Amino acid sequence: MKNKDNKADFTYHIQEKIATISKKLNGETLELNKIQYGNYNAKFDLRRWSGDIMYKGVTLSDDELKALKDSLNQYLNN
Repeated sequence: MKNKDNKADFTYHIQEKIATISKKLNGETLELNKIQYGNYNAKFDLRRWSGDIMYKGVTLSDDELKALKDSLNQYLNN
């Protein structure tokens, strides 16, 4: 579906709020959530938010998140 600017509509649904990593004085937060974009499977999503405004972030599949977790555990244990 296209909007009035002839761009595809962007839809997302936060399925689970996992963690707020940090919060700035202005209320902006860095969050890890499980988000479904459009009709695709939900992914883990790490990004900054200001209220309902989402900024650039990183989305990870289950396997990518596990690999990141393993890498961080190895890094932190050395």
